[in-house]
Amino acid sequence: MTAEIYYNALRYSLIQQINAIKAKHGNRYSYKGEVWDNYSLRWELLDRLEVFAPQDFDTETAQEEILSFIINTLQEDYVGDAKNPPDKSKIKEIFKQIRKQLKIDLKKAATFPEVPYRRRLNKEEWENVCKRFEVELKADRRFLIPYNSEVFERRLLSFILQETDNVYYVSLISPSFAYELSVNWFEEMFQYDGCFWIDKDFTWAVYAEPNGYPEIYGRI
Repeated sequence: MTAEIYYNALRYSLIQQINAIKAKHGNRYSYKGEVWDNYSLRWELLDRLEVFAPQDFDTETAQEEILSFIINTLQEDYVGDAKNPPDKSKIKEIFKQIRKQLKIDLKKAATFPEVPYRRRLNKEEWENVCKRFEVELKADRRFLIPYNSEVFERRLLSFILQETDNVYYVSLISPSFAYELSVNWFEEMFQYDGCFWIDKDFTWAVYAEPNGYPEIYGRI
């Protein structure tokens, strides 16, 4: 199995596991306790996995070492709900379930569709994106009051699909939300979460204002 097929299969499996939780339990903002832990740990594992490039998984040894490293550090780092900290034994059990499903899915790795590109930005990259946005786009701000958010989002999706392949998705507050990713993620990930979608050439940007009143910048 090539490194690219292995990497794609890991991401595909985790996304399918996350989607299964969403399908069963609905809006993630209502998740609590074990449901939240199951969702959050899978998302965190996917997020940390996407820091690596496919070629990092070029041998079976590298595959196991990287996956084990991510899981072990995540087990140590994970705090869950601060008011009701999770039982460490339950966290280990969730990772056993995740690994079991990954093992099953890896047997079908070559059959999986390609997962769209997405890569976490490091702190320096995030800072550079924020600085360029401040210099090149921030002054050209316009406010929108979409009469229909679904219509607005469809038109926006149509625009960015025609304009580019990859964009930046960032919070200007924290590098915890900072990605370079395919525009094919837009339909799934766009929500009014206080993050910016920025053209890689810095010709336009959209701010997903948390109250549902988007702001647009530049040539859009």
